[in-house]
Amino acid sequence: MCTTGPGSGRAGQPAAEVSDALDHHILKQARRLFTEQGYAGTSIEQLATVAGVGKQSIYRRYASKEELFKAVLTELGAEVVALTEQAEASSADPVLALRETLWALSSTARTPETIALYRSLIAEAKRFPEFAEQSTNRASTKLDCIILRLLRRARENGAIDPSYDETQLHRAVWGLFGGWDLQQKLVGAPGLASDADRGAFFETAWRMFLEGAARR
Repeated sequence: MCTTGPGSGRAGQPAAEVSDALDHHILKQARRLFTEQGYAGTSIEQLATVAGVGKQSIYRRYASKEELFKAVLTELGAEVVALTEQAEASSADPVLALRETLWALSSTARTPETIALYRSLIAEAKRFPEFAEQSTNRASTKLDCIILRLLRRARENGAIDPSYDETQLHRAVWGLFGGWDLQQKLVGAPGLASDADRGAFFETAWRMFLEGAARR
């Protein structure tokens, strides 16, 4: 009897291509379950049923649910980094590029999926401190480097007051553009619920940045 699941493939389809498709399918279903049910509420058995694969197909790729969740967070982080890198490259002017980068970051950080996965990460952080650190370290490091790179370029061309400490300015920028809304959403409050509210908040934060650190 022929099957038409993600792992069956077409006649003559390379084995690596079939395996990659199955990898993507498992990770996609895992990401959906973790988003909807959280880390504790999701099991490998449930994922196998939802994805229509055997548990061994999952365990061959991920030794544990912890490793699977790390893979989901790594994938999400890579997507955020890619969007941020595009924003960084959007303008030769580091201040304008910084604006686009901060908008990209604040927008992706507020999606229901990102909030749900971040809540799960926080809930498990005490039990698995190394897990929480490793799951976010790669993406966070890259994002930090992008922001710092733009701030340094802006300082070098005189667009930002050099009297500001670079590390503290970097931290203040992160907090200014996303801290309050992210905190609200993590505790279940609506925060900035509409596009208009999000836009107004961002414009206010950007104006404060320009009137403070930037020389514009």
